[in-house]
Amino acid sequence: MKVAMVKHTANGKVFWFEVPDGLGEITPNSSVMCDTARGRQYGTIVGAVCDESDVHDVMVASGASLPLRKITDVVQAVPMDTIKIPEYMARTKPSDNKIAKRFLEYYHNRRFDTAVMLDNNGLLKDGYSAYLVAKLLHFKYLYAIIEPAEKLLF
Repeated sequence: MKVAMVKHTANGKVFWFEVPDGLGEITPNSSVMCDTARGRQYGTIVGAVCDESDVHDVMVASGASLPLRKITDVVQAVPMDTIKIPEYMARTKPSDNKIAKRFLEYYHNRRFDTAVMLDNNGLLKDGYSAYLVAKLLHFKYLYAIIEPAEKLLF
């Protein structure tokens, strides 16, 4: 089993996560989505992905509890002009409070706490308010999780 060290905040504690096979390339500073005790959270890889047997003693000494929770997705930079908005989202406008919350998330964390998800054709599935704020701020790229076709329910 492969494992990686992940931080969820810049000054936060480091946690160990299992890296499932077939997840894609994960390197230090990669942004990932993790299955945590508090739900799915973004994190940043702070160490190289390595084999559990090589670092088992270090993991246990640092407080890791086994079995480890998993990294679920790798976050990718997607050009804003390639993201397609479904018609049902385009017809709605998130509340001003929700837009303000996304601005504050980005202002404080330099990333959105809400997951932005696209299907493999670039169609937005989740994170419309983050997309709108990124558009207002003239982002060239938006960090998103791209769901492979086999993960989609429809």
